[in-house]
Amino acid sequence: MNKKKEAKKKGDTPPIHGIALDKESAQRLTRLGESTGLSAADVIAQALKFWEDKGLTQPTTTPRPTTELPQLERLLKQEHAHLLAQLDKRLQQFAQHPTPDEEEARRVMPEPTRKQLVQEALKLRDEGLSWGRIADLFNRRGQATLSGIGKWHGQTLGHWIRRETGEEP
Repeated sequence: MNKKKEAKKKGDTPPIHGIALDKESAQRLTRLGESTGLSAADVIAQALKFWEDKGLTQPTTTPRPTTELPQLERLLKQEHAHLLAQLDKRLQQFAQHPTPDEEEARRVMPEPTRKQLVQEALKLRDEGLSWGRIADLFNRRGQATLSGIGKWHGQTLGHWIRRETGEEP
């Protein structure tokens, strides 16, 4: 693009905080301001403050890759290390408290208790109660779930009973 067109394009909008914007950038800034409820000058002021707080601005207008890039790289490494530490912490928590698989869950409740619950649930179902009402009844009386944690849910209870009795869903 020749210099006259470039100068005209940048001269379409007045400079904000000493920054001359082309028409497209000014439109984007206007849309950003409308979506955030801030004026264009406030958006730029907040961006400049953020960059200054992070040490990414220089007193000169000439970019200095030898000083800015290492700072940016250091900030990114710190953020990356922080995210990895959070992920590691969550993985360690999961490793300490694993979710039991289905076979473990079946072993938590003894076989006689499971059979007794199946018979009771089928009896209540024959009396006209829904799986949800039966689950609520089990929860109200404090009946332990198959895994020993959580609470009974109607749909889960129905699936479990059908699986135990060999019925098709």
